[in-house]
Amino acid sequence: MKEDDGQKLLPIVKLNGTEYLVDVEQRKFREFKNPDNVVNMHSEKGRQIVNEIVGGQWDSFGVDSYPQKGIEV
Repeated sequence: MKEDDGQKLLPIVKLNGTEYLVDVEQRKFREFKNPDNVVNMHSEKGRQIVNEIVGGQWDSFGVDSYPQKGIEV
């Protein structure tokens, strides 16, 4: 995996049976199995996820290679 290929290694958290990639830089949670489902960390659901994961240990990671729409290069 090259740094410039748009892929990032991100921690995965689980809430109510759903796994999310945690993208702190973008302030988003992206559903691992459905990357179109993105939760903003500042939304109500995002704050719920943050409250659930505070103090937890992240011991699994996934590669986020989902294309970023609307980003200029």
